[in-house]
Amino acid sequence: MTGVQALAAAADVTASVGSSDEGSGKVMLLLLLLAGPLYAGWVHLRYRNTDKRHHHESETRSDMLDVQAQDVRTGARTGLRSSRMQGANSRKVRAP
Repeated sequence: MTGVQALAAAADVTASVGSSDEGSGKVMLLLLLLAGPLYAGWVHLRYRNTDKRHHHESETRSDMLDVQAQDVRTGARTGLRSSRMQGANSRKVRAP
């Protein structure tokens, strides 16, 4: 149900209530309570623009031809005494 349809339904309810003060007060309260979530939903949907997004994975073609890879061994380190690397910066997040 869109916001316009909800407001039209609320107007129908208001018209059917008549002129009783208690009934019109409840309807106005209902309208005020519904106005906030309807407006927030409308703004959210407008902001997100989900229907106008570009879906890269499904709309873009890509071909990979003759992909080759190789690993080159650069050397071996033997006889190491510590399991931690000297000068590692894993404990300090920022430089001094």
